[in-house]
Amino acid sequence: MKIFFKKRHPSGLREIYLCGIKIFSYRKRIPGWFQMVSYEDLLADFLYYVPNSDVFRPKILNVPQTLDKLLHSRDSIARYGDGEMEIMNGGKIPFQDYDAELANRLKSIIKTSYSNVMLGIPYTYFFPKFLPERSEEIKQWNYTRIPKYRRDFLQCIDKGLEYCAAEISTLDGASSETYEMFRKLWNGKNIAIITCKSLWDKVEYNIFDNARKIHNIWVPNKNAWSDTERVLSEICKLPKSVMIILMCGPAATVWAVDLAKRGYRALDIGHVLKGYYFFMHNIDKNSSAEAEFYQPD
Repeated sequence: MKIFFKKRHPSGLREIYLCGIKIFSYRKRIPGWFQMVSYEDLLADFLYYVPNSDVFRPKILNVPQTLDKLLHSRDSIARYGDGEMEIMNGGKIPFQDYDAELANRLKSIIKTSYSNVMLGIPYTYFFPKFLPERSEEIKQWNYTRIPKYRRDFLQCIDKGLEYCAAEISTLDGASSETYEMFRKLWNGKNIAIITCKSLWDKVEYNIFDNARKIHNIWVPNKNAWSDTERVLSEICKLPKSVMIILMCGPAATVWAVDLAKRGYRALDIGHVLKGYYFFMHNIDKNSSAEAEFYQPD
């Protein structure tokens, strides 16, 4: 079997195959982004799609396992995605500029074991699945960015720790079962939601409407980390029995750990409001709308 080959149909459709499996198709000209990827990188990435391949995969709970552990414990959760990795690598993202202190805290936390904090990293980066045809934007992301971020995570984590799925509150983890489990977490409880007012004002479907009482603390829609002192001070005025919901970018990852150390249960579940909106409206997560999903509110 040829490792890599291209098949052309009379209709003009071209298909790219790797180890006998079609990875994408196109018409007319090959996508520009594909020319950025070497065959060696494609093959290395492909091995993660093979369940028993000889590649290192961290121990990571999947989405249902992560939510089940949250439901049956009082653990907090701090999550890492590509945004946190960009900050750790000295870059910036649409809703958080680079900050050296934030970057150093993120680098330290990701390789630290905590008795009451679950650390989330992308499960799908290490246990991916072949999916139906996706948009050009998603294919470009899958084949050019994810392999890079996977390598970055492997360099930063403690390979002996157990992690959990960071996707629990993103589009990749969205399902009726996921949101049902989320709602059980705060059902009948007093919660404090830490997010930007512009997001909260646009809420059409409130996934938190079964909480007993909601306390809001507003943060900027960009660079929430710059407001750390004020935000933590306001949160610490609340009783320890109040569950803290953090939806404020990379700052939430660090704040979840700091609040857990102070006796609070803090859940870093950014994007859960947007994800619930997409789910309720049945918006195709593989469309170009996904790019809008991750923009600042």
